[in-house]
Amino acid sequence: SEDRNIMDLIWFPTGGGKTEAYLGLSAFVIFFRKIVDPNAHGNAVIMRYTLRLLTTQQFLRASTLICACEKIRSENIDKLGNKNIEIGLWIGGEATPNKLKKANDLVDDLKDKIYLENKFLLINCPWCGTDMGPKIDPSDSKRRITPGYRKENKNFAFACENEDCHFSHKNKKILPITVIDEMIYKRSPDLIVGTIDKFAILPWRQEAIDCFGNNNGKSSTDLIIQDEFHLISG
Repeated sequence: SEDRNIMDLIWFPTGGGKTEAYLGLSAFVIFFRKIVDPNAHGNAVIMRYTLRLLTTQQFLRASTLICACEKIRSENIDKLGNKNIEIGLWIGGEATPNKLKKANDLVDDLKDKIYLENKFLLINCPWCGTDMGPKIDPSDSKRRITPGYRKENKNFAFACENEDCHFSHKNKKILPITVIDEMIYKRSPDLIVGTIDKFAILPWRQEAIDCFGNNNGKSSTDLIIQDEFHLISG
């Protein structure tokens, strides 16, 4: 077909390993950039999805990959530099906090309101599986706690409560993950996972443009993955 000059289409059945393939490709792209320039930073890979539920599921799988990448980087600083390898979930305020203040307020609300929706989405450490998020305090049944969700100097971070975990706050480490729009714009994570409608705001928000652009010493995006393409119509 002459269309082969324009595009190659590869079809795989469900369970054929597509996700593992492009997660592996993403890790390759991230590490290749670091090997070429250990000081390189900024978004390297975008993963776009059409459905929010699928986005969050794939984000959790990708988070484990990024934790592995960051652990490897931290053990090979001479080759891969000092800048953390990170992931961000960019799906908007209805599902995740847009602002740091809103995130910090939400942590407090999760301790007080039993049936409040948990917009931080992480309920297990993606590295070791330890429980995270709101639960009853084992020492006081009338009190709720939010292990793994940490507020520090108006910032927010995920940090595992398991002292043996590589990403434990006891080891002065945090998980290389953010779900807050404001932090994504500021940090430009190496891998950003989002819904396709979220990317439609790019022409309207300068901070979003700067997140992906080649400025302030940041490298521009190298790879865009559009999954579940058959779900897009119009």
